[in-house]
Amino acid sequence: MNAFKTTSTPAKTRSRACAIWAILLLSSLLTGCQHASPAAVDSRRLYQPSVLRLAPGQATQTADGLHIPQVFEIWHSDARFRALENSYHDALAANLALSAQLTRARAQ
Repeated sequence: MNAFKTTSTPAKTRSRACAIWAILLLSSLLTGCQHASPAAVDSRRLYQPSVLRLAPGQATQTADGLHIPQVFEIWHSDARFRALENSYHDALAANLALSAQLTRARAQ
């Protein structure tokens, strides 16, 4: 007697076929959405300036409403802010290293 032999009705066969198709469809959709297109990333950067300078009284429409700065404002993009922050930390580390060298040189 064959242990793997099963008796199935047409409804069970149809259900299995539908389940297999659903799994294949979902796996192909999820695999297709796994990575972002480099062109889409570049196109989003196209309309984002690295620095936005707003003059006092100049109304700017935002998603949250109208923004009217009272003083001259400078807004940095996320990439620009990170670059500025990294350069600040690099300069601070270099300053601390130089300070430590001077302290050691004076101690000798």
